[in-house]
Amino acid sequence: MFWTAMMSALVYEVAFLMNNLLPNTLAYRPIVVGPVMGLLLGDLTTGIILGAALEVIFLGIVNVGNAQGADFTGATIIAVAFVILNGVTHEEAIALALPIAAVIEVFRSFDGMIGDLLNPLPDKALKKGNQFQYGLVTFISTCIRLLPGAIATFFAIYFGGEFVRSFMDAMPDFVISGVQAFGAIMPALGMAMMLNLLWNKKMAIFFVLGFFVTIYTNLDVLFLTIIAVTIAVLDYFWFGDGPKSNNNNNNMDETNGGFNEEENFLS
Repeated sequence: MFWTAMMSALVYEVAFLMNNLLPNTLAYRPIVVGPVMGLLLGDLTTGIILGAALEVIFLGIVNVGNAQGADFTGATIIAVAFVILNGVTHEEAIALALPIAAVIEVFRSFDGMIGDLLNPLPDKALKKGNQFQYGLVTFISTCIRLLPGAIATFFAIYFGGEFVRSFMDAMPDFVISGVQAFGAIMPALGMAMMLNLLWNKKMAIFFVLGFFVTIYTNLDVLFLTIIAVTIAVLDYFWFGDGPKSNNNNNNMDETNGGFNEEENFLS
């Protein structure tokens, strides 16, 4: 279990390093971290399922500067490990992911403090004009800043797995049923919160259409996803803000002799 916990902490470090030191790879998102952990622990399918479910829950959470919402990276790593290693059900793991994310975020609050202490080191390298030293110091200082979250992930997997399994086994059946129901509804709640931000009259018809097609056709989810992506691409390029749409609008203006109803109305 020690090496598994160590590997999980390393995945946490690498995921954030790729995001901080490289162009925004989104390697720290649940949909990426989940399959990686599943592959390393020998159950890729579970990693994909949990990663996708947790991505939907945390889809609307974006950490900006000191405004940190929740550490969904550590929560995903721990949730996947609990399911594969300790036999926790998917619903239970998803329900536990929210408080886990909040707790790890408390540890991550030390990142800024550590960063302030280490910031003079890259500055000194820059003053010397030593690019190699600057890159090395930046890499090491970033690794050190990420240690609080990685350490929290390590201890959660090393000590928490058996405790969580024993705790869940000791719970009455009605409590377990409630936890599983809560975990099952969380992805839908996450999607609903995201739709609340994006909702408009144009999207309403697509939502209603997708709902009824899903209910009454029993088509495969992957096939429905391909259809949805195709419709979205066509909508963007032909009717939205895509280049094809702009060309069509320009051609329409030329055909009408440059007549613009809005401009003539306002004038």
